[in-house]
Amino acid sequence: MVQYTCMEKYELRRSILRQRRQLATKERNTKNQLISQKLNNLPLLKKAQKILVYLSMEDEVDTHEFIKKNLKEKTILTPRMNGNDLEIVELKNWKELKIHPKFNLLEIFNKQASSLEPDIILVPGVGFDPQGNRLGYGKGYYDRLLERFPQATTLALAYDLQIIEKIPTEDHDQMVQHILTETHHYTPNPFPHV
Repeated sequence: MVQYTCMEKYELRRSILRQRRQLATKERNTKNQLISQKLNNLPLLKKAQKILVYLSMEDEVDTHEFIKKNLKEKTILTPRMNGNDLEIVELKNWKELKIHPKFNLLEIFNKQASSLEPDIILVPGVGFDPQGNRLGYGKGYYDRLLERFPQATTLALAYDLQIIEKIPTEDHDQMVQHILTETHHYTPNPFPHV
């Protein structure tokens, strides 16, 4: 049964990633603007002080503008690879970010990990369903991270094409409490609120 689920997840991941890559630049930019506007107007984000934000890469929903806009008003935390886990680091200035040579993603180097606990975690993913199930990239980094901060509100950012009827799940998979797309705000697990 688990083997079937893993294969099902693998095929689903490939299909959604292919669709996401095929978005035309203009269409992607329009979707990113719509999501960004909704994100900046969310009451739960306005109240939050410590926000853990993934640093978007390639064809993910863009988070760079949100981070730049909120750097002065909020405590912005970002993830950093540490072996098989993610640790969090406080971002004070966009110029602190450098490209990780192995993974081709932005990270903060030469800075101590933060012990702060986020109020909200903006979660990336490949696919989601309206019930809050998440299909990640297959390594479990965010599943392990979310387990460490059960009190934080989790908010996933996705394009409509990433929402499917039902994500196959396994015991270790972590759900999200909110999913924001260019047209919807799904709240399958809307507690706790910040």
